[in-house]
Amino acid sequence: MRVSSAIGIAINEIRGGAREFWILAACLAVGVASIAAIGSVRAGIDRGLRGEGAILLGGDAEISFKHRIAVADERAFMHAVADTVSEVVDFRSMAMADDGATALTRLKAIDALYPLYGRVQLEPAIELHEALARRDGLPGAVMEKSLAATLSVPLGGEFSLGRSRFRLTAFLLDEPDAPVGGIAFGPRTIVKLSALADAELLTPGSLYDAEYRLKLPPTADLAELAARTRTTFDDRGLTWIDKRNGAPGTRRFIDRFGAFMVLVGLTGIVIGGVGVSAAVRTYLESKITVIATLKSIGADRPTLLLSYMLQIGAIALIGILAGAFCGAALPIIAGGALRSALDLPFVTGIDPPAIGQAVLYGCLVAAAFSLWSLSRSWSLPATALFRDPAEG
Repeated sequence: MRVSSAIGIAINEIRGGAREFWILAACLAVGVASIAAIGSVRAGIDRGLRGEGAILLGGDAEISFKHRIAVADERAFMHAVADTVSEVVDFRSMAMADDGATALTRLKAIDALYPLYGRVQLEPAIELHEALARRDGLPGAVMEKSLAATLSVPLGGEFSLGRSRFRLTAFLLDEPDAPVGGIAFGPRTIVKLSALADAELLTPGSLYDAEYRLKLPPTADLAELAARTRTTFDDRGLTWIDKRNGAPGTRRFIDRFGAFMVLVGLTGIVIGGVGVSAAVRTYLESKITVIATLKSIGADRPTLLLSYMLQIGAIALIGILAGAFCGAALPIIAGGALRSALDLPFVTGIDPPAIGQAVLYGCLVAAAFSLWSLSRSWSLPATALFRDPAEG
């Protein structure tokens, strides 16, 4: 086998025109672009979740308890390791208007330190703790507009939660630690934790989560602190989350959805492999006389095989790289639209693992669907190649 001869034949063939091969390049480009784009979007969301972990979580770390509040030694531990500890109780309850209308709400009862990070947005634009202050004997509350509309409670109107009455002082537009990605169970209401004392909603047997958001020193080692917390209170049934993974449920959903979409993209590129095979076969059929002539004048089979492998590889590589470039560029170009459409934190950028995965899949498909057609022509003798294809 002469490598130089194979390279020369490949260059001459490509210069002579290989229009059929551009179908191969297009099939690969579309499939690779889809996989690269999906992987880049998933990586962008992951960067966004990591970058805004403290805001999404509501603190540098969170220790939560199911159906109970923290006891004295647990509170002492949290205050010993954190600069600030904010207590939030989250549960579902029924809100009732004066006319008897009821609606399910996600009730958040907060202390005076909430939120440790970020800012709650209200309409009208007042501070949250001002909105929750007691006026005319009634504690304030804020709720989403959809809930207020369901209950027909106007601003300044009254409603009940359990045995306690509240005054609606503002509409809730956004909370920094809201579930991201539209994952929620009912519209939100926020009140002060102290205002629930007489509501009888947090009695033994009630279903609620007591969450303690920690604002840690800048030098805190999150991994070490997480391990120490779990070791110290191993039998207490607590849950530890920190800003390294501030929205674990959302991350799991994105990972699973991303894996599914990669599978869809891989299916597409495999289907495109049929086009690759057809393109290679059509091109080789158009070159039967050329291959036969080269064999007749002394070109050995390994040289011919290498020359056409080089041609296919060069065109396939162009398609794969073009697809990888388009797939990586698309999330960057459409970053703003993606943030709005996904309702998730999204940070644009190049993600080499996602692009590398797409390129790898493209190379495997190109090799798998082109080598069979190529080896078939390579194995035929020159006399068979000279025959009319219609006869064979």
